[in-house]
Amino acid sequence: MNLIIGDTSQLTPYFKELDNDIVTVSSRDFKPGKVGNQQFDRVFLTFAEQRTFLTSGFNFFKETNVDYTIKVIREMAPYTKTFVVYLTSELWNNYAGEIDLTMPFYYNFSPYIGSKEILHSEILKLRVEGIDIKMVYPFNFNSPYRREGFLFSKFMNVILNKEHITVGDLNFSRDIVHPKLIVDASLNTQTDVIIGSGILINIRQFYVDLLKEFSIIYEEYVTEDSGSFVNTREPYFLKTDIKYNNLLKDTVNDIRKFKDSIG
Repeated sequence: MNLIIGDTSQLTPYFKELDNDIVTVSSRDFKPGKVGNQQFDRVFLTFAEQRTFLTSGFNFFKETNVDYTIKVIREMAPYTKTFVVYLTSELWNNYAGEIDLTMPFYYNFSPYIGSKEILHSEILKLRVEGIDIKMVYPFNFNSPYRREGFLFSKFMNVILNKEHITVGDLNFSRDIVHPKLIVDASLNTQTDVIIGSGILINIRQFYVDLLKEFSIIYEEYVTEDSGSFVNTREPYFLKTDIKYNNLLKDTVNDIRKFKDSIG
């Protein structure tokens, strides 16, 4: 049996699709006894996944991404064969071109990313103690379960409510992956892994195509204000022979299912 700690993560609905028996609990005031001290094959620590690039200070991120994560691992270690912990591909965001696990971290500092590097160091210490932990480094992913305030959630408001939105300059490229790939890898990986598509996607064109699937013309609902955000970062992407090319199709299917579920 598997357990998710963090029931509001974007990943949780996809875990439930692939594992009907998975147990989900909130990370708030979590105690091992709340899940009956059962033995779990894998425990996925997905909490705080939607608190990434907030403007909060370093301690805000360290308290959850490091201190609380390590606390939960220690408390659950007697009941868990393997932990799966999520870091971020942003730890390599100062590279240009392909990246892989053999490359040292090299990133433009933010409190969120910095806390993930500290978490990486703490996990290495726990491994020395004999605790089995797999580290997953996902590229950016979005879903209809994305919280308000993120770019994808703005476009969800266009699709669901025909709202007009203002965004920054979206003419840049990123490696973007679908949540189901992250979940599938999390359920099966036997090693640390970076999860990405292996290709670069132009963000503006992606959203133009996404809105078109719902018979919405991008220019009629979206205003780009280059003064609010201009990308200056060189694109980087996963070095892999297995390319993922179905982001648009999978995202459209997700949104259609979500629209049906809310009527």
